[in-house]
Amino acid sequence: MATISFPKFAAFTVLSTTYKTVHGHPIEVYTLIPKLLLENITPASQSQSSSKPAPLPLVVKFHGGFLVAGDAIYEEWFPQWLVDYTLQHSALVVLPNYRLLPEANGLEILEDVHDFWAWLKTDFQTYLKKEAEGVEVDLGKVLVTGESAGGYLSIQSALGSSGGLAKACVATYPVLDVSSRFYTEEYEKAILGAPMLPKEVLAEHIEAIEEDAKNGKKRVVTGATPPQRLPFALSIVQQGLYKKFLGDDKILDPFQRVDDVDAKDMPPILIIHGKEDTAVPVEGSEKWVEKVKGKFGNEKVELILRPGDHGFDNEPSITLEAPWLKDGLVTATEAWLR
Repeated sequence: MATISFPKFAAFTVLSTTYKTVHGHPIEVYTLIPKLLLENITPASQSQSSSKPAPLPLVVKFHGGFLVAGDAIYEEWFPQWLVDYTLQHSALVVLPNYRLLPEANGLEILEDVHDFWAWLKTDFQTYLKKEAEGVEVDLGKVLVTGESAGGYLSIQSALGSSGGLAKACVATYPVLDVSSRFYTEEYEKAILGAPMLPKEVLAEHIEAIEEDAKNGKKRVVTGATPPQRLPFALSIVQQGLYKKFLGDDKILDPFQRVDDVDAKDMPPILIIHGKEDTAVPVEGSEKWVEKVKGKFGNEKVELILRPGDHGFDNEPSITLEAPWLKDGLVTATEAWLR
């Protein structure tokens, strides 16, 4: 069993594999298995008993980074409360990478999300049997989560991209209102205190991509550990170019996509957002929740607003014992594990 070590994931065994290949570039997915579970599981080849451990629930988490930066296994964007939550429920965590803007577009990213869910459904258990004999999963118990752009992808999964596998969704400060002025117009934007960046930062990168394309080379980027590529991400938003690089297709806009979803096909969604978010304006979550409640009623979506900027829940003070979080997770947890 090939494993990787990460301090925040000390309670897990971390596996890595490829779920698809694009233009010769492998796209990785990581699996976190609680070590205590592994210690208590006897492989079938060594067991004298006919009894089998119960299949385990799954948490699928998409990373953030404006769809431009970030990496699935980047620990700094994995809040401690989520680590504790998965351990509390003896769940496996699955962390897929995906193609990034601006080398890819939004449809290509959603294609990766779709292909990941297809891999999870058809190949994941076989992969586990080889890498962690005795570990079985319950694909009827899948919760999808993510922060920022990962929140966008988790909600996209809940709206249909998971193929019905996602039974609940927890999205933290998700990018939702992609057609808003914040993402489509250029003006002074103090994103997490970062200065306005020279346009050349992004322009030179785009020129290099276009030059490669002229020479028949397709650039594929599927992971970048921050601070790598964060200047590109900030510059795209500051210049109001986000929607341009994402694309105009209806499916890419959660406000439009929800119009085509039936209530029976959408799992419960919990959105958590900081009131002073400078990277993803909270108004996007407020407007989207209002729209969903107008269509489906109050049962399908819940919004928790808390003091703080982008990533506020990564503070050590935010634990599962915080009443707002403990109570807020009840509906999603019940839908996930029932």
